[in-house]
Amino acid sequence: MNYTPFYKELADTILLSIKKSLDTKSYSDKTFKCQITGKAKDKYQVLYCGNTYTVSSSVTCEIGDLVRVCAPCNNWNDLFIVCKSK
Repeated sequence: MNYTPFYKELADTILLSIKKSLDTKSYSDKTFKCQITGKAKDKYQVLYCGNTYTVSSSVTCEIGDLVRVCAPCNNWNDLFIVCKSK
């Protein structure tokens, strides 16, 4: 009896379950690329997926710069700029 199709389907099911679990876990950081659209006091405003977010930064940036932003533990209230993108 050939068990190859069974094991392939089992592996695909396990992989899909792991991917789904990783995508929904709140402990994982989310990092994304976006553009700085404005500056407000000591924070920057960035545009990502049609939404504007306020982020903190220890890196000096200019309006129009592309940056990488991190949402630590998937917390979108504590966004910060990781680095400038090229």
